[in-house]
This record gives sequence, structure tokens and C-alpha cells, in this order.
Amino acid sequence: MAPVLGSRTLSKDDVNYMLHFRMINEQQLEDISIDVFYKPLTLLTFTVAMGLLLIVSFFLIISVLAFPNGTHSVD
Repeated sequence: MAPVLGSRTLSKDDVNYMLHFRMINEQQLEDISIDVFYKPLTLLTFTVAMGLLLIVSFFLIISVLAFPNGTHSVD
């Protein structure tokens, strides 16, 4: 019988190599988040403030385009 391609027995070095990378990939990490860049409350407040500023700016631009000379009163 001819041997099937890819069905060779692994040497001890191959097994150690595979176990080495498996152990590296399965290590538990400490908390790696950076507190300076991750502040959910600050991001939420900033996002709400920017949203309100955007809405007011959009309203003012539409108002100027719709009524460029103001409203005309009938006298």
C-alpha cells in the first residue's frame, strides 16, 4: 500500500512547536484597556453635546436658506 499524502507521524520537535504556540495563544491576559482613552461617561457626554451642536447648526443653516431676509410683516 502506498502511504497517504499528509499522514506522517509528527516528530517530538513538531509536537513541542505546536504545543508552544498553543500555550502562547491560550494565555490569560491582564486588563489591557487604557483608562485615558476609555471613559464611557465622558464619551457619552461628548457625543450628546456634539449631537446637539450638530442639530442647532443644521437648523440655523436651513433657517437661513428658507428665510434669507427674515419674515416679512404685512403693514
